[in-house]
Amino acid sequence: LALRRRPRAAGASGAAAAALVLLVPAPAPAALERVGLDGDLAAGRWLEVRSGSASVPLAAEETGWFLMPPGAEPRFEADAAGERLFAEADGAPSAGSVHLLRARASGPLDPATGRPEVAVDALWTRTADGRWSAHGAWSPGEAFPPPAAPGGPPGWSAAGLPQGVRVLVALPGEGAGFDWLRATGVPAPPESSESR
Repeated sequence: LALRRRPRAAGASGAAAAALVLLVPAPAPAALERVGLDGDLAAGRWLEVRSGSASVPLAAEETGWFLMPPGAEPRFEADAAGERLFAEADGAPSAGSVHLLRARASGPLDPATGRPEVAVDALWTRTADGRWSAHGAWSPGEAFPPPAAPGGPPGWSAAGLPQGVRVLVALPGEGAGFDWLRATGVPAPPESSESR
């Protein structure tokens, strides 16, 4: 506004501002990181799935399997402090395409009872014949809640589940350390029609 009576100075300052907008890079969006757990209670096996929109962090001695889109090359980089190592997909065409899978010794469900060790905000089960039920919240150590309504979980959380077996899908509460949980081999509740 101070330069409005000096057209040349106003034009020069506008051109300088436009050049700065074009030359200064925009901050990179924060990389989305999600952690999921897939388990088989009957076999006592758990798999952690860590997914990132551009990269996934890993410890220096960590082992696992990387899943990347076809044509993408894995690249490993340390952060500036050298404290975290990142696996990235060079040339990855879409977000959410870098995944690290690693075996875990245990999961958040008691292997004998199937009861949770962390709070669950939303819980769904699917019978072996494919019927979904919503159960609501589930607190640590509590008995399995009865079905509250028919209906399944969000589609992304049920993708790739095995057919013909009983399945549990849960979204945990705050501070659980993971974003979703899926399990097979979960005992049917005694009052369930599956056990009759």
